[in-house]
Amino acid sequence: MPLRPNPINTTLPGADLQLFLEERRIPFRLGEEIAPYTSMRVGGCVAIAALIDSRDQLIELGRKALGENLPFVLIGGGSNTVFCDGYSPILVLVNRGGAPPVRRGDEIHVDSGVPLKSLLAWCAANGAGGLEFLAGIPGTAGGAAAVNAGAFGRDMAGILIGATILDGNGEIRRITPGDFSFAYRTSRFKDGREIIVDLALAVETRHASSIQADIRANLERRTSRHPAWNQMTAGCFFKNPGRGPHRRSAGKIIAESGLQGKRYGDIVISEHHANFLVNLGNAAFKEIQAVERDIVGTVKRRLGITLEREVVYISSTGDKY
Repeated sequence: MPLRPNPINTTLPGADLQLFLEERRIPFRLGEEIAPYTSMRVGGCVAIAALIDSRDQLIELGRKALGENLPFVLIGGGSNTVFCDGYSPILVLVNRGGAPPVRRGDEIHVDSGVPLKSLLAWCAANGAGGLEFLAGIPGTAGGAAAVNAGAFGRDMAGILIGATILDGNGEIRRITPGDFSFAYRTSRFKDGREIIVDLALAVETRHASSIQADIRANLERRTSRHPAWNQMTAGCFFKNPGRGPHRRSAGKIIAESGLQGKRYGDIVISEHHANFLVNLGNAAFKEIQAVERDIVGTVKRRLGITLEREVVYISSTGDKY
């Protein structure tokens, strides 16, 4: 049943959607402000936000949305994502739940909605090493795979063994790492409508104390270089340009362009790391777009480098760009 309907005229293709959610006891909210579900806390209202907490719920609702071609967006922790202002007549699947991981030899199987923080805690408690580079990265296992999240020279492409997905026809499929079409901070799932249901990840047997020590060390490295955990950011805003050993830090490039610490209304380029845009409280989507244009234009003009956005924008029709 609805948790907290808001006073807004909510319409969405598929007249039986609310009944579908009620019958399956999937909590949902009508006319919901989407900003609190994102790490940057920006965005307007969406028609329906459904709060997914299990693999089965994700499959059922995903099949309905795909089968009826409903305008929908799937999010996990809401990092790396910014919704547009105003009202969006779309369904948002907030996938933040799942069963505890299962270990099978040198791999673990984890539902896509499991938060990375919970996944790492489980790995430490169960002597499953190899994922410590994810420490401090917000979001969920599925979201990390979709954007090929990484740090300290490692990424999801290097540990993924396989995955279960709902394809565009709502069919369950097992796929291989090659099917992800991984590239730097992206995969075919970053901008598509297919849904990652669960993942198989490579691990190595290590002592719990060693894993915990590496997690702590990585967290300390990130917190010493990045904005404080309670600041409202979408994560690294631009991709680091270049390839391999020639890849450069977008944050250093922005700083070299004289923009670090610059304030634009309710947005500031972080003093700690210039590749983070911080919402000071009331930032709007159109302001973020304006800041992006200024950064890209300034960097191109002063250094001759073209920056490419890493953060995903969500339009009022649910399109990602």
